[in-house]
Amino acid sequence: MLEHTNFEALNRSIDVLTQTKRYENRKLDFSEAEKSFNQGAMAIMLLDNSKIYGTQNYAGHFVTITKINQTHVVYHDTGGTPNRAVEKEKFLEAWNAKGTDNDIIIIKGKK
Repeated sequence: MLEHTNFEALNRSIDVLTQTKRYENRKLDFSEAEKSFNQGAMAIMLLDNSKIYGTQNYAGHFVTITKINQTHVVYHDTGGTPNRAVEKEKFLEAWNAKGTDNDIIIIKGKK
């Protein structure tokens, strides 16, 4: 991954986001993420796929949320599973798993 990362461009992007106050680094709980998503924001979350698929070894992977309802979270997995529906309880287990650090990226519309 390091060979394919343009760190110069990445650092410029971070600087622009920080200077324009479009970036905020803080911990969110799931209810805040759900509220932002329901208000039209994009939510990208780090899951431990081993909790979803019932395997043993940590398998951290970012997914894009496409729907949240009372019982399920639906997400697009760039690993080949579009619109995968998972029980909300299992999704939260995968998001809360050791190693994920509850990482989430919320992208709100243009400013």
